[in-house]
Order: sequence, then C-alpha cells, then structure tokens
Amino acid sequence: MNILLAGSRSNENSSKLLLDLITPKYYIDKLYLSEQVERAKEQLINHMRRKTYTCVLLFAMNETSELEGQVTLETVAEQDGTIYRTNYEYDKLYEFLTQRHMNVTKSEKAEQGAANELYYEALQTIYENTQSTKCVLINVPEVAQIDVMKLAYNIIKYLDTPLKVL
Repeated sequence: MNILLAGSRSNENSSKLLLDLITPKYYIDKLYLSEQVERAKEQLINHMRRKTYTCVLLFAMNETSELEGQVTLETVAEQDGTIYRTNYEYDKLYEFLTQRHMNVTKSEKAEQGAANELYYEALQTIYENTQSTKCVLINVPEVAQIDVMKLAYNIIKYLDTPLKVL
C-alpha cells in the first residue's frame, strides 16, 4: 500500500497545517503543492507517474463553506463540461469521521477553483492510464473554524500512521 497526501505549502493554509501534523511512514508520502496552479498540477502528476499509489488524498482549504468547521469530501471534478467522479470509497472515511463527531459532508457537485483543477488532473490521469489508484479531495475549513489536530488525528488513525510530535 502506498499513499500520497497532498496539500498547500502556504503557511496560512489549513491543509498545510494538517499535513505538518502527519509523520510519513515508508508507505506514506507527503507533497506540499505550489500556490501556482499549473506548477501544482505538474508536481502532483509527476508524483503520480513516478510511483504507483494505492490512494491519493488531496487536501484543500475551503474558504466558502457556510457551516463552521465543516469538512467536505468532494466526489466529482469538472472542467470544460467533462466530469470525473472519484473512485475512492469515501463512504468509509465519511462514516469513520462522523462516528468521531467531525462535521463532515459529501459534495456531489464540482467546486470551482484551484482545488477542483488539481482534483480533475489527478482523476483524469487515473482514468486515462487505467490506474487502480483511489483519489479523493478533502476540503478542510480555515484553521480558525476547525480543530485541525482532531481532524489530523482521525485521518492518521484511519490511515494507520503516527502523529508527529509537536
């Protein structure tokens, strides 16, 4: 099993804080993505081509959520009218997090912006190359709205990896 966790490299981004809390194991890679969308796409696709991943979890900061502290599992990505649906079994992660009292929802519509573009590129690569890699985009609220430690703890528990000592 190989897992790729990817999120922003910007210090103001909750996805970076979440990644910072996770200590990679031999089967988990972390990727801090550029703030420039085209460069971030290139980084992500290069990682996915260099190594076969069982699972890719993309983290993005959701600044538009109206519900405070809400984590959203994105199920589709869209670009120019073409839609890709995740092949990730997100129901298990959704259930795992909701059982641990996390405010989690699933989105059936593609969001706009850089995160959607990255997600689209990842899913397109998977589908075009008939890879078995599972991929999901997880929108994380702003740091002020969420207990990032609790979310990181639950995600690493779900993935069975240790928490970094702060």
